[in-house]
Amino acid sequence: MIGLLLRKDLQGLVRRSPLRLGLVVLYAALAVWAGVDGLRWKKAVVDVQSQRSADLLKDRAEWMAELEDVVKNGAKTPFAARPMKLTLQAALPPGPLAELAHQRESIHPHTTQLSGFRNDASLFRRYEVEGPSALAMPAFDLTHLAIVLFPLVLLLLVFDALSGERQSGRLRLLMVQGARPGQLVVARLLTVAVPLWAVTVLVATAVALLGSGSAALGGRLVLWLVGFTAYAALWMAIAAWIAARFSRGSEAAMAALVAWVVGVLLVPSFAQFAAEAVYPTPSRVAYLSDAREAEGQARRELDRRTDVYMTEHGLETGKADEGVPGFYRASYLANVHVNASTAPMMARFEQQRAAQARVADRVQFAAPPMLAHRILQDAAGAGVGRAAEFRREAREHLQSLHEAVGPATVGRTRLSLEQARAIPEFRFAEPPVAVGTWLGVGWLLLLAALGFVAARRAIGGVVPLDT
Repeated sequence: MIGLLLRKDLQGLVRRSPLRLGLVVLYAALAVWAGVDGLRWKKAVVDVQSQRSADLLKDRAEWMAELEDVVKNGAKTPFAARPMKLTLQAALPPGPLAELAHQRESIHPHTTQLSGFRNDASLFRRYEVEGPSALAMPAFDLTHLAIVLFPLVLLLLVFDALSGERQSGRLRLLMVQGARPGQLVVARLLTVAVPLWAVTVLVATAVALLGSGSAALGGRLVLWLVGFTAYAALWMAIAAWIAARFSRGSEAAMAALVAWVVGVLLVPSFAQFAAEAVYPTPSRVAYLSDAREAEGQARRELDRRTDVYMTEHGLETGKADEGVPGFYRASYLANVHVNASTAPMMARFEQQRAAQARVADRVQFAAPPMLAHRILQDAAGAGVGRAAEFRREAREHLQSLHEAVGPATVGRTRLSLEQARAIPEFRFAEPPVAVGTWLGVGWLLLLAALGFVAARRAIGGVVPLDT
């Protein structure tokens, strides 16, 4: 009987429901488009970063050659091979499967330059202060498709799996012939949900292999696919429950729409609003104002700060090259003072951000779309948390660079060849997938199982409508 019902649903989808078939085809087209756009985005980011890295590596090689020449032959100009001219690049490479979740990645910084002329406030000014929303170019990725559009399309195509048969009176005839309401729902799910799931899985797998090669065959792709499957199973259970619970098509359609709007849109938005309201972050504008004020103060007190710095680091003024331009020393000491002055505000900002993350961690278990989004982003190597980790590592590397070039800059000398060679390039340490992410997958599977139990009970109470 299930085979006959399945053929009936397939025939109805192809022959008698062009709008439904069009919706399935549109979903598949959007999946392909999202995948292609993800591959294009990742290639563009890699190309830009590789070009910048090559340029900076060339600059560093030229700087090292200049320093070697100064050591051998003496300086031809006071500007030659000065420590403040050494510039490194801090780059956030695309995540292992970032092509699956690139929608919001353009908002976050992916590169910045580190040198003695930079301070913490200036590293990411464009992204953190100067209107990051303007950088949010329209984008669409497979993670967004899976979280938002999959449940919407599924509900639109399954909500009337029983109500249409009940209102037309065909359910009674089908039951007389041996069919069961549960079989009707299963046939509809196999006709609609399985193709939607298969399209998403196949496109995601193909895109991951094209974008990341054999590296995509690891645990991250498995986590993405399993996480999406658990999320899809939960919405299949919800769709089955709605189809069985409401006898009339208009009621079922309204219930499906409410379930999607509340679950996918309202609850995540409210959770984000509540987290920001309870734990507001300090003003970035105030942060920059403090930075500018600290820089001005440091330049006004240059002589005193120079004496303090040289005393703390055991530097001797007698070895200094007085022909070195003073702006090197002034810029460096100003940046040191800016970092020290703004450190408390930066610490408060990070504390508030961590508190917001804790709120989201608690709420997401009551909001499956939030949890699924977190799982898929973590699997892909994307999201706010990874971008924040990059900014933290970049600031730490800038601090280590300041410590390396500071004494020579303030003392108006040059680095030795050994000191210069010991300064490392920046390498982003990719954070591993947290154990809690896999626990989130288990929670989604548990919710899906409970949903199917509730749907089965609702289907057991289905009776034909009197005509």
